[in-house]
Amino acid sequence: MPEDDTKVAFQSGLNPQDVDSFVSSAIENFAVFMRINGAPGQCDFAGGVDVNGNALCNPLSASAQAGLTVFNSIGCNVCHTQSFTTQPSNVAGMSNRTFEPSSDFGLHHMGVTLADGVTQGIAGPDQFRTAPLWGLGQRLFFLHDGRATNLVQAIQAHSSSSNYCVITAATQIFTVTFPLDGNATNGFFPASATTFCGSEANAVVTNFNNQSVSNQQNLLNFLRSL
Repeated sequence: MPEDDTKVAFQSGLNPQDVDSFVSSAIENFAVFMRINGAPGQCDFAGGVDVNGNALCNPLSASAQAGLTVFNSIGCNVCHTQSFTTQPSNVAGMSNRTFEPSSDFGLHHMGVTLADGVTQGIAGPDQFRTAPLWGLGQRLFFLHDGRATNLVQAIQAHSSSSNYCVITAATQIFTVTFPLDGNATNGFFPASATTFCGSEANAVVTNFNNQSVSNQQNLLNFLRSL
């Protein structure tokens, strides 16, 4: 049977329907681990290390805090939405909890600069789901294909000339049989196509470029704290 309602047996607070094993399959074990796995913590990127060489998680510097203001004011937060609250859950640690992925998990046109030419489902060749930014401070390469080696390159790559457009076409096939008409079969092929020019992030990148050098650095310090 599909395991869509597996009951997890914790060390305390067991439900009557729980069994001794935590879950009934390795796949469910993995799924539960991923659901309950903690999100990366936010620390100041320039926190340094302790006497043993371990990274310190210090509070955000004034520069990084100012960077959050820049992040919101230039429009990064429109797609990289800072926080959400989970739905009620029978797992207390996941119920009505606020988490900060910095993503709206939405599908957006990013233009030909980032386009990978792949059409998947309703996503066209220049469309991507907004990548969560948590853990960004620990990365060496950026963007979906790792092409950027620093954050400024990644930000600039979000822009794309409006002179270049991408056409996204989708076709569905439906076959209907009419028994009363001698099993006659008719096919329906609804199709749609949309054209989008440039990138949805063009205005935000322009806003970033118009910031002072200090404001740009504040934003980078904030992003590196994620």
